[in-house]
Amino acid sequence: MSLGHRVWHGFIRLMEHPLIGAAMVIGNTIGGLVGYPFWYGWQLANAPLYFWPFIPDSPTSALLFVPAYLLIRYRKPGWPLLNGLAAFANIKYGVWTVVYWYLFWRMGGNPGWMGIMLSFTHAVMALEGLYLLHYTRLGWAGTLAIIGWFVLHDWADYGPWNLHPGLPDIRLLPAMRVEAILSTVVLSLVLLYLAARRGREMRSQEAMASR
Repeated sequence: MSLGHRVWHGFIRLMEHPLIGAAMVIGNTIGGLVGYPFWYGWQLANAPLYFWPFIPDSPTSALLFVPAYLLIRYRKPGWPLLNGLAAFANIKYGVWTVVYWYLFWRMGGNPGWMGIMLSFTHAVMALEGLYLLHYTRLGWAGTLAIIGWFVLHDWADYGPWNLHPGLPDIRLLPAMRVEAILSTVVLSLVLLYLAARRGREMRSQEAMASR
């Protein structure tokens, strides 16, 4: 086994340690439930109900991880469609937040304890998403449905609806728009690759079974 494979499987074992798992489930549940009113309450209060699915990005992502993780721990590989959706969301919005606070600091802003805390927790979200990718086994229909949802989500955030999260420094909006689109492109390619690999594995298994 190569060094990369050993590191990856070591990471998966670490994420499945009972104490780490309990910390993630509790942390994501609290962070998600608190995040709705604390970070997005004003946006939700001033938006029609049909916009709500597009507004609280990070809290929803954090909460999606909880059932995905618990289902995996109950019986691997859990629910692949939920794994793929939660993986995409946690990596996308986890990285987005870390990038935002890094650029904010580079432009001379003071992130303070809140920015540091958010950067740490969202970096953890991105790692949680990577973990879920290990158990993401989707066909083409599920893959395309997830990609389509996040393309629509980016359009809702940065298109005419302008539903993106509030930014302490609005000058960073163009950069964050680019980051959001790039992350969707990269993660879409990852999901397409995983779907193609799953298709090859299934054809190989069928060929062996027919011999």
